[in-house]
Amino acid sequence: MKEPVVVIDKIINAIGAAMLFFMIGLSAFNIACNWLTGKRFGQVEELVLCCFVWLVYIGMGSLYRTKEHISVSFLVQMMPEKMQKAISVVDDIVMFAGSCVIAYYAWELTVRSVEKYTATLKLQYCYIDIAVVLGFLYIIIDLACKFAKCIRRNMHKTGGAL
Repeated sequence: MKEPVVVIDKIINAIGAAMLFFMIGLSAFNIACNWLTGKRFGQVEELVLCCFVWLVYIGMGSLYRTKEHISVSFLVQMMPEKMQKAISVVDDIVMFAGSCVIAYYAWELTVRSVEKYTATLKLQYCYIDIAVVLGFLYIIIDLACKFAKCIRRNMHKTGGAL
């Protein structure tokens, strides 16, 4: 059976690729309209911006899990292997705690933004803001699975004792 995060990764990658192509197509359409008619469409720009927010926040969890996110790791790589593992554990704990806090406040923002609408398309902001919640929720799920796997492995090594 595949881990839940692997399945979620595939779904996120498919959604991300579709949104990226959609954004490129909409931007190209708006640029062509600007060249040909001298007129741009605010609705298209707003839709591209919404897709961009979704692309960034949904993709961040997947990139964090695969360690493809932006990080400054050259100092850690110069340290001994045991120190690298310790820093990795501390990093995961801090990331888990930070993601929980950000997900909570992003949820609060999402709930409050139900009655706010975008300027041209009149979309509820909650549909845009929920991407932040889902992105950080994915990081929380990924790290919880990682912690559970680590605890199971340690329990197996020690014969069931923590």
